[in-house]
Amino acid sequence: MGLDYDRTYRQILGRLEELRGRRTITARRKLAYACVLLTQLRIGSRVSEAVDAVVEWCSTRRREVDVTVRKQRKRLDDCVYEELTVEQEILEKMSPTMIKEKYLRDKEFARVYSIYNSMLKTQGERRLVSRGSLEESILQGVKQGLFGLGELRDGRGSVDCRYFKMDGIVTFEENEVIIKDTICTEQEKGPLALPVASSMLPPPAVLEGSPQPPTSRPTALEREDISLEFDVPKGKVSQIMGMMNFIQRKFEELRITIKATKGSVSDEEYEMKMRETLRQLGIEMDEK
Repeated sequence: MGLDYDRTYRQILGRLEELRGRRTITARRKLAYACVLLTQLRIGSRVSEAVDAVVEWCSTRRREVDVTVRKQRKRLDDCVYEELTVEQEILEKMSPTMIKEKYLRDKEFARVYSIYNSMLKTQGERRLVSRGSLEESILQGVKQGLFGLGELRDGRGSVDCRYFKMDGIVTFEENEVIIKDTICTEQEKGPLALPVASSMLPPPAVLEGSPQPPTSRPTALEREDISLEFDVPKGKVSQIMGMMNFIQRKFEELRITIKATKGSVSDEEYEMKMRETLRQLGIEMDEK
């Protein structure tokens, strides 16, 4: 029994109409698959030739296109990605200036985790190719002094700017925020102190026979290696990352061992949130 051409044709057309105008990445991928199936049905080609025909049509918009048979072809996912990139629905990177203008124009701070989630879930929102792209853009903006990076002190309202005009670390924790540059500048100044002229200060009293203070400071001892082991309180990971950043500036090699207990994660969370993060950072993990 052969394929019912008319019935299949109507089904694919109905699917195209259903997907038309939907702008999510999943919908656009399904729309591309439907276009390939319709092309294959109309011209009786192999799937690979239909993919090439659809890609050529997307580029030229000509009703008739030439397809060259060759050994290697673009994968359909690559074709969809290329089309979405051209239409700027997927961005390989976002400028720090755009982040400041979009998320801090009328706000004093914005949660980093919420920014990333809005890119993934909000219909019509431009998306970055990876979480690492957003991280890179944020760190670039922090170093340029366009905004700061820190955390909420009490869950809402009060913020603590930890990185400003310097290298930092993005953790994507719930309380991590980007902060308006004016706030970070004020926090950098700290409490104001009144200057006191040295001539107004009385000379220090010296008792007869008392030992004199040393004229020079003793040489501080240096540690050539350090080893720390401690429990991390809830909500304090971002503060510890600041210390880790300091340690990494001082030492060439840094190795971290993580032991988490009294909880659980699914295999999917382990793969996507842990192993995938390390893979994107180019870090090899020794599993036990």
